[in-house]
Amino acid sequence: MNASPSRLRTLQLRSVSTLVLWTVVVVALFAPNRNVGYLALLVSLGIIGLTGFGEFARMFSRPDRKIPLAPFLIAGSALLAINVLQGWIPAALQIPEARTLIVTLLLFWLLTTKLLFSNRVSYAALAIGMFGWFYIFWLLGFLIDLYRFPDVPGNWLLFYFILVTKGGDLGAYVVGNLFGRHKLVPKISAGKTWEGLIGAFVVPTALSAAAVYLSGSNLVFFQGWHCVVLGVLLGGLSVIGDLIASLLKRENDLKDSGRFLPGIGGCLDLMDSLLFNAPFFYLYCRLTLAS
Repeated sequence: MNASPSRLRTLQLRSVSTLVLWTVVVVALFAPNRNVGYLALLVSLGIIGLTGFGEFARMFSRPDRKIPLAPFLIAGSALLAINVLQGWIPAALQIPEARTLIVTLLLFWLLTTKLLFSNRVSYAALAIGMFGWFYIFWLLGFLIDLYRFPDVPGNWLLFYFILVTKGGDLGAYVVGNLFGRHKLVPKISAGKTWEGLIGAFVVPTALSAAAVYLSGSNLVFFQGWHCVVLGVLLGGLSVIGDLIASLLKRENDLKDSGRFLPGIGGCLDLMDSLLFNAPFFYLYCRLTLAS
């Protein structure tokens, strides 16, 4: 083992933060009242999205390309709110293609902003901001899609996704810190190791099997080879998502995106693997579960 006292201290802080986070997740997903669950999900994702985009804007803003926060935060909040509200209101009252409409309105807002304030807003700032908006708010929307997935217990589906994906993070971090000796991609992340990569496959696969077994009939559709495939898939993808976030931070000379949680960092550090994995898991569910 080669874990230093500082790494063990970080591991302790990370463990406490993780415990707090999982308490929030369980309360939000398994609230007795479905409407309370929707509200808790909206508030949680809203805080994460708004804080995460603020971190992203601080990372990439420069004196000559300051990213305007207002249009992106308002459009992101509207996107998450509409996604959640569609679970509340009758189908007849829902707005068709609401998400597409929000993206279109955001684009026109940015173009108008450039027209009116051309000397203060650069195209580079708007383009980078748009990238960050899709990276954070659009991908967060898939978590709501999982919660609202038809004909399955969506709270269990989302719980399973978070558990297995973060299990990939946990496996890579713990195994890498305790046993890691061989660097995986030192030019992007000095802490990632090949030993950690093995942990990123083994731990989520074990958690996947345990979740399916202990959930009774709630995750029966993932029995057999599904739980193994998803453990390996989500575990491997979580490493890629974490590396992408590490590259974004490295290009801006940052170790963490913020200080949202002790031992973890900012919201982007917390959500990087979930953001990257969400559309893949949603697609997997659409192909295997949708009737």
